Order: sequence, then C-alpha cells, then structure tokens
Amino acid sequence: MTYLPADRDLAVAVGTELARARQESELSLRQVCGRMGHEISTSTLCRVENGKQGLGLEAFVHLCVALRVSPVLLLQDACAKAYHHTHRVPVGYVRLQPGGEIQVYDWGRGFGPAGAAHHPTGGTDI
Repeated sequence: MTYLPADRDLAVAVGTELARARQESELSLRQVCGRMGHEISTSTLCRVENGKQGLGLEAFVHLCVALRVSPVLLLQDACAKAYHHTHRVPVGYVRLQPGGEIQVYDWGRGFGPAGAAHHPTGGTDI
C-alpha cells in the first residue's frame, strides 16, 4: 500500500523550496512580489513559504519565473521531500544547481554529482 503525504506535507515542502530559491537569490519578499507585478502580497508569499497557504498553478509558475527557477525542478525537489516515505519519486532524477552543476538524486546517498547514482540493475542515470 502506498501512503501519500498529507496536503500539509506537500505545502510545507513546496514552501520550503520557494523560500530556499528566494534566499539563494538574495531577494526579499517585497522584491519577489514586485517582480510579479504585485500579483500576490508579501503576506501571502510569507504564508506560502511557511506552508500555510497554497498557490494556484498560474501564480506558482509566475512566482518561479520571478525567482528564475524551473517550476518543474522546484516541484520535483518538493515532491522528493514530501513523498520520501513512499519511494514513488524515481531514483536518479536530476536537478541543476546554481552555476550549472548537474546533481543526481540517489535514495541511498542523496544528491551527488552527475554519474554518481546507480540503479539497482547496475546502470547509471546519466
């Protein structure tokens, strides 16, 4: 039986990833909202980052564009955290780090340099 994360787990994971992206970009809540044309308020963004409020798809994509991060990769990282106990996130998915470094996720070891993750069948991801 597969146990899915609670909605709150996913909201917290997405919020954590959004906050991480904003902080890595050294942007304030106000600056990010300004980049979005004040589509959402700073208090809304704060609640989203704390997992207390969700966003619609369009607002989420606009927020990712304002943060200059891939919505797909951000969701993938968030889902890996929220779904870690289900093992439903495939072993070996990749993410692009700032500076262009590609990292591969391996359940046994976490994130590492590309080519470091191995499938149980003996193959590599990249």
